[in-house]
Amino acid sequence: MNQNNLDILDEQEETYIQQFVENERMREAVKKVLLAPLYGHGVMKKGKRAMSYSNWVFNGSLKNTNENLGALVRARAEGIAMVEEGFELLSRYKKQENKVENKINQAR
Repeated sequence: MNQNNLDILDEQEETYIQQFVENERMREAVKKVLLAPLYGHGVMKKGKRAMSYSNWVFNGSLKNTNENLGALVRARAEGIAMVEEGFELLSRYKKQENKVENKINQAR
């Protein structure tokens, strides 16, 4: 097994991960879906009314103490960092292209 890969995956799973990582559009779509609940909830959208309290921070501030709200914000930030770290691990499965150097005989 390659030292860059995770020891928890079998060969077939590694192949699936490699296919996923190679498909940039799919990878970015999945990343958006995973990150949306962490930082995209309640942001304004084109054609929709602005609703201040639909954002989790503002809504949470009404129900929580300062300490609890700070802990929630920290937890969400840690969640975002963990998802990013997971996608960094996935990037290790990208095919490594073998560069073949063209050796030209300078004597010719």
